[in-house]
Amino acid sequence: MPMPPSKSTTLAPFWQTTDGESARLYLGEVRTVLATLPEKSVQCCVTSPPYFGLRNYGVGAHNGEIGSEPSVPDFVAAMVEVFRGVWRVLRDDGVLWLNLGCGYAPDGNLDCSHWRTALALVDDGWILRSDIPWLKRSPMPESCNNRPCKALEYVFMFAKKAGYYFDMEAVRKPAAQSVLDRVGYMNGGTKLQGNTDRKDGDKGQRTSFADYAGGRNFRQADLWFQSVDTPHGLTGVGDELVGLDVTSQGYEGAHFATFSPKLIEPLILASTS
Repeated sequence: MPMPPSKSTTLAPFWQTTDGESARLYLGEVRTVLATLPEKSVQCCVTSPPYFGLRNYGVGAHNGEIGSEPSVPDFVAAMVEVFRGVWRVLRDDGVLWLNLGCGYAPDGNLDCSHWRTALALVDDGWILRSDIPWLKRSPMPESCNNRPCKALEYVFMFAKKAGYYFDMEAVRKPAAQSVLDRVGYMNGGTKLQGNTDRKDGDKGQRTSFADYAGGRNFRQADLWFQSVDTPHGLTGVGDELVGLDVTSQGYEGAHFATFSPKLIEPLILASTS
């Protein structure tokens, strides 16, 4: 089980809403800021740390710059330390969403720093609940002719305990009316009344067509990411929808690795009460 770092002096917010409660922004080194936050005060953490060897913000590994460590094991050790701080701040029913990619080692092999970090967090006490593939439609261009360009990252879902909070209803995708019209009758000829309750005598197995995805018994993957604009969002093979298909979004400021809001909105919806 992760050992929490000691809590230091309270840090004043860099910015906050006028009520002082709705939102606060803290500016500083992540481990330092985490140590100032109250224990078990956060229900959901969504983060994408700098990837190993792919960003340089001019601070240097000797000053704690994440991603600038001399080796992948050093990077993984830094990640474990950071997420011990998250563990202390996260509620027992909380969820951690970690988006992490990887690069290539000098010998041309994938360094697998993302999976090595995920497995190290499991060894440190986290429960890995899901590895959601994110297929990016506008990845960074690569000049390579001996392998496919990388357009895949993962969003890892972690929990502290088995009884974490998760609201699938918050991200359920209702069946389209066209699907309702096409399917029409199901289960022995009893007509579904749109999204309303079934007629009497339907044996009550389900109460509405909202319980179906695409006219079949739903799988959980079918219910993800209602906030993602069509035609992209869920992606897969045949009727098995298994991942994210979210286009990276441009940003005019001096930051080159911003989150797409469409990627994180459903994560927050599903894991906060």
